Amino acid sequence: MYNPGRPPLPDLNLIRLEYDFAARFGNDHPVFDRNQWRSGWRAIHRNYQNWQRLNPDRHTWKSILPAFEQGDLRISPLTSSYDLAQEGYRMRHCVALYAKHCLAGNYRLFSISEISSGQPLVTIGIMKEDNYWKIDQIKGRFNQVPEARAASLGLIIQRKYIDQDEFISGEKTREKMLDRNRCIEQLRAEHELYLRKRHKVPEVLRDRFSNDEIDFLEKQGAWLSALASGELRPNAYEQVRFVAVTKGIFRPRTESERIWVKYLRTPIANNV
Repeated sequence: MYNPGRPPLPDLNLIRLEYDFAARFGNDHPVFDRNQWRSGWRAIHRNYQNWQRLNPDRHTWKSILPAFEQGDLRISPLTSSYDLAQEGYRMRHCVALYAKHCLAGNYRLFSISEISSGQPLVTIGIMKEDNYWKIDQIKGRFNQVPEARAASLGLIIQRKYIDQDEFISGEKTREKMLDRNRCIEQLRAEHELYLRKRHKVPEVLRDRFSNDEIDFLEKQGAWLSALASGELRPNAYEQVRFVAVTKGIFRPRTESERIWVKYLRTPIANNV
């Protein structure tokens, strides 16, 4: 019987609605107009659900470790602020507050549940610190100490996540190496193209150079000119030094540097 001396019992469905909404709302920051704000909790919640449908990718992240099963338990990654809010409501803890860390990419959360009943047992969080994933927390319902069979999965999740992270990092490294090799091959082909070109030495300059020097200029003049002008990128230290010599940073040291500097100092060569 209702006792007028006591306050009425709270509406549990409304409490659940408010908790779920508040946890997700704090992360998503949806934009409502003035009338929507004045419409009350239930209407705001409906507006929020509509806003979520229009913004499906907001506050979501990827887990490199997909869901998997271990014995009679299922491990599921939590990959959105909505997932965290739902997990927080089921487990009665504040996991929803970790959305910003998950979005930053240095935190991942997993829900452990029974396969048969779907009952959630444990929430496990791993954190990336100094490029290493470590277990940050293993929490049961109401932040209590979880069951041993579920808690033991923390190490398994950590190991699997590290292995997957290292595999992806290795793939990225290999991809970078392939890109680097492709760039090197392309640069080498550009150098070979210029080396096949013949450089025309003006007739009036031929009496200033020996036959060997003329032969050198004709064979490598186009290539050296492209290097000196910046049209062709160097791919070896000797070529970098050659460019520095043409800019007056270093004195010529090799025979090819001396010949080219001598060639550049002739007025006619500068106009060719």
